[in-house]
Amino acid sequence: MPLLEEEAPREPWPLFQRWYDEAKAAGAPQPDAMTLATAGEEGPSARMVLFKGLHNGLFLFYTNYESRKGRDLAVDRRAALV
Repeated sequence: MPLLEEEAPREPWPLFQRWYDEAKAAGAPQPDAMTLATAGEEGPSARMVLFKGLHNGLFLFYTNYESRKGRDLAVDRRAALV
């Protein structure tokens, strides 16, 4: 079902949560898997992480602070999720 721009909510978080819940209910394989892209001193990097929830408009996921993604985010908090 298409989403028309005029039907889109002002904030994207409720829409994302609805789509995520629908994917889980439909039995989609690994609906919590997402790609996290960061950049640090070693250059850009992307890897799979597991979505754990939304909190005040922030995507939550777990990581090891000593991992490359943890080090990248310590230097530059900007990241992209796919």
